[in-house]
Amino acid sequence: MLIAATALPLGDIHPTPISKKTPGTYILAYTIDMLLNGNFITPIEEKHQKALTFLAAFVISLISLTLKRLPAFFATILSIIAIKLVTDMLFYHYLLYMYFSPFVFALLLTHLIVIVYTNTLKSVS
Repeated sequence: MLIAATALPLGDIHPTPISKKTPGTYILAYTIDMLLNGNFITPIEEKHQKALTFLAAFVISLISLTLKRLPAFFATILSIIAIKLVTDMLFYHYLLYMYFSPFVFALLLTHLIVIVYTNTLKSVS
């Protein structure tokens, strides 16, 4: 049991990813609960991260090659949003942390490569 004052004027309020104003006692209680129950945030293994990034880039390249440029760009943006939702679901439901920036970089790079490839094919024809 933790006993502490949680009133705003006392100044024991801290920002967290969940809330802008979390009392310090709550943070301590969550930390103790995590240590007692073993609910740790664990990152996804690097090989699984790379496999998912490659799969997402491959799918978006197939979509980009079959659609025209503008819809393919929207497909890229929608896939980035979908990946963000999946990473958030993995975190909040299974406490698995997945780095989001490699996905975004891989998808945007793949989209750029597909655009350059299709433009070179058009100029050769």
